Amino acid sequence: MERFDILPLRLSSTLILPLVAAIALPACSPADPPPSASPARAPALAGPSQAERLAFARAVSESFGAGDRARFDGVVDWRAVVAIATEGLGLSSIERSEIYHEVRRDLTGERGFAAQLLERARHGAHFHFLGERRRGGEDVLLFRMAPNQGDRGVAYYEYVPRRSPDGQIRAADIYVYLSGELLSQNLRQLLLPTIADRSRTVFDRLDTGEQVYVGDIPRLRQAAGLLGEGKNAEALAIYRTLRPETLKHKVALIGRLRAAQAVDDKDYMDVMNQFQKLFPNDPCLDMILLDSYMLRNDYPGALKAIDRLDQAVGGDPFLDLMRASVCLLQGNSPAAESRIRRAIEREPTLQESHMALMRMNLERQDYGEVLPRMIEIQAKFGVRFDDIETQPRFAGFIRSPQYSEWLRYRRLHPEPASAGSSSGGAKTP
Repeated sequence: MERFDILPLRLSSTLILPLVAAIALPACSPADPPPSASPARAPALAGPSQAERLAFARAVSESFGAGDRARFDGVVDWRAVVAIATEGLGLSSIERSEIYHEVRRDLTGERGFAAQLLERARHGAHFHFLGERRRGGEDVLLFRMAPNQGDRGVAYYEYVPRRSPDGQIRAADIYVYLSGELLSQNLRQLLLPTIADRSRTVFDRLDTGEQVYVGDIPRLRQAAGLLGEGKNAEALAIYRTLRPETLKHKVALIGRLRAAQAVDDKDYMDVMNQFQKLFPNDPCLDMILLDSYMLRNDYPGALKAIDRLDQAVGGDPFLDLMRASVCLLQGNSPAAESRIRRAIEREPTLQESHMALMRMNLERQDYGEVLPRMIEIQAKFGVRFDDIETQPRFAGFIRSPQYSEWLRYRRLHPEPASAGSSSGGAKTP
């Protein structure tokens, strides 16, 4: 029997490199700011209530589903993100505001955060709210971005909801699981070189590692640009020349991992081991290790990594589908089916699990089970299966008695009864 893949066993690489390739700030006097230009702190605002947080979570998911970049971008308070990113650098409120206005075009433009995520939406991904949790002493909102048809990997984001000065609830920061960093931390690394050039005092405030990192930023940006163009070998050559202090930064290590993964398995494993030594308890480690385990066909290790990730996010039924994929690679179809059914039980609206069970039944030619699955998927998610006659995997089903029953059902139900948020449309996933 041909091997059946439920999902690709990888995690999404979206936004594990810097938010933008380069941020240009206006040139200004290198003189240090006068003593009176000290950082200004805004008065504390009342935190959002639970009702406000949940309403905000719905707004995030709905704006993603609408595919509206301005709307999805508007749920983030980028001024707050910039303030957090520049904290401790001795900048005045005026200087911080100038920086915000200069970088906003990059943060919210065609290569910004919202644009990168919404590119996945155009390929059928959906942004699902998993629930509230505590991080750093405050309530945060955990979201899963998962593919609709298994074409790309899963990713997790924690939005930090706070009240903006205008009274609206927005995300003051976002924790990206795969990078193991907040967006503000990522942005800080991008801003440091230019800010340090503007003031010797700011540069002196940086620790030795940050000072070395500032010097290597041009090459890091060059390598990131090459990665974006698919020139992995050229990018890896640059990463190999970076100084050890720079290679202790996550963004440099993860970039080198991506380049090495496509070019040199030995280098990939060496960098993976270095990452594990530097960040042994990092929440993104298991997401990276999963890729490493699959590269070595270490399926027990992969399952353990998925278990730890499941615990880290507080439980996600989507990860049962990833477990099912590993079980199939192990040749354990019963265990795979058990994981799929558990995913359906835990999250009945997870379209991918229903599709996976249907495909598994197709693979083993159990057409008596395929038919009710197709009916349920059309009714729940609006998937019409209009093109199954052209799909090789449906060839046996079309020759079966159940195909006539399917045609009869379609005549009685020409339009889906409802459509789920992750509907794949008219084509058969």
